[in-house]
Amino acid sequence: MVQLAELSDCVAPMENGECRFEIECAVDESVYRQLGSLQCCYPFRDGYLWTRYHGEQYRPLYSNDQIELNTVCKSLFPEYFRG
Repeated sequence: MVQLAELSDCVAPMENGECRFEIECAVDESVYRQLGSLQCCYPFRDGYLWTRYHGEQYRPLYSNDQIELNTVCKSLFPEYFRG
């Protein structure tokens, strides 16, 4: 079972000041309220809410299969890749 502290690590602020989960999951209403009544949660069944699955997103930048792209980007935008 996932602990509340672990779930709170998956909460991300949005530009409008509200928060949402970075993961797709179902939570009961008490956990939902403890986490701040996050946005983008929908009724799942009585007493539970969930965040809908948004599908996979391919992001070639940082991908292991795009070595040449990453090398060129790092040379053109080194400040973006400082970590």
